[in-house]
Amino acid sequence: MSKFWARLVLSLTAVTLAALVLSFWGCGRKHSQDINLAPAEPDQAQQPSSEEAKPPPNVAATGTRVVDPADSPQGLEAEGKVIEITESTFVQEVLQAETPVVVEFWATYCMPCYILRPILEDLAKEYTGKMKFGAVDIQSNAWLANQLGVTYIPLVVVFENGQETQRFGFAGEQQLREIVAEINASAD
Repeated sequence: MSKFWARLVLSLTAVTLAALVLSFWGCGRKHSQDINLAPAEPDQAQQPSSEEAKPPPNVAATGTRVVDPADSPQGLEAEGKVIEITESTFVQEVLQAETPVVVEFWATYCMPCYILRPILEDLAKEYTGKMKFGAVDIQSNAWLANQLGVTYIPLVVVFENGQETQRFGFAGEQQLREIVAEINASAD
């Protein structure tokens, strides 16, 4: 009987450890490449109606206040910051942008998102005027995340001329810098 309990405890410990590792590195690794980038008009049934899942307003994954682009003169990309993108600003800020846009999909419960955000903020400062960097909170913008086929976070999606050109999951700083440098070189 004691071997049974020892195996059960060991199995439960392994499952708990695996769940912790998966929650740290993101939620799933599936890709969906067939995405309609022009969001259709949502009907009221598809709109997220619950306010309780939303984090405090104007707070990014790093806990810093982010100014709403609508309150800012001519957008924040000129200042070299990661802008918060919502369902209502997605078309203007991403699909109609004149420069490439790097968009991070994140949530407050995602630990790798907390690691990725400062790297994106540094890149936004380095590529001011050449590229735009934004972030979409999937908890507050569930309809948009669903339309774009976001199946795991953090997810970084690159848009050029209103079209998705690539997407990838959590990347280290050096790898992310190489990807952004490549995007910048191809845009010139």
